[in-house]
Amino acid sequence: MRLLTGMILSLLVVGCQASAPSRREAAAEQLEPEILDLTVSVTNKFCEVHHLPLRPEILPMVYGMPATDPGFDDAKKRLFPHWWETFNGGCVGGPKYGKVLTCYQCRSAYYLWKRAKELNQQ
Repeated sequence: MRLLTGMILSLLVVGCQASAPSRREAAAEQLEPEILDLTVSVTNKFCEVHHLPLRPEILPMVYGMPATDPGFDDAKKRLFPHWWETFNGGCVGGPKYGKVLTCYQCRSAYYLWKRAKELNQQ
């Protein structure tokens, strides 16, 4: 009888432990921020400036009208078309994060451009 009671208790404890992670996972999924996948409409998987494969990255989304530096839009098109520090989601709020395709050389080019601009302003 003791053996049977011990086995039943063991099964109950193991059963409870086995179901606990799935509850935690479900709670984590509910808390996970919404991510807008912006990679699905991209047909070119290579950077047209650096000719390197693009890789997915999660960036914070910003909403509203962002202020940009003079010359930024032109420099972005020519030097770093696949790099963002944040991604502009438009005027109306929405997801907190966006998944975009980035180029690591575009990232380097952006920071070089930004540093040169800071030095020129001094």
